[in-house]
Amino acid sequence: MVSQTLRMNAEQSLVYSVISDFSHYKDWSGDGISKITIRNTDGRRTEVDYKAGAFGYTFDFALVFHVESESVVRFELLESAMVRRMEGAYALTAVEGGKVDVDFELVAEINRVPMFIQRSIANLVLAIAVGELGKYVVTEKCKKNLQSYGLLDEA
Repeated sequence: MVSQTLRMNAEQSLVYSVISDFSHYKDWSGDGISKITIRNTDGRRTEVDYKAGAFGYTFDFALVFHVESESVVRFELLESAMVRRMEGAYALTAVEGGKVDVDFELVAEINRVPMFIQRSIANLVLAIAVGELGKYVVTEKCKKNLQSYGLLDEA
């Protein structure tokens, strides 16, 4: 298991809009994710197929995201040939000054991949899920993208 908390200089609602917009994770997640396909969604539960790669390995997997509130988004593995287990969550806590604490946790096990590579992949995911997210949410590009997707009102 890996986890990290980062205080971001962004409103909780903005960060929530980014993390709950599953089809546009590639806007901020780098080039590790090569394909995202939404299987189905009902607003609170969204099934997503991913094709991702790191350290010379490629993984196809499906996750289900559960939006529990505008402060908690959980995910768990639906299916994969190589990924045995993957679950985690984002938890958002608004703090003074229009900032938000973002807690991210991940538990993952991958078949046929050495443990040291699994740890490296987990740390890479953590760096993206928190670090790259934190960099993205403070950019104008983030706000423009969310506006173009209809997820943020014109300012």
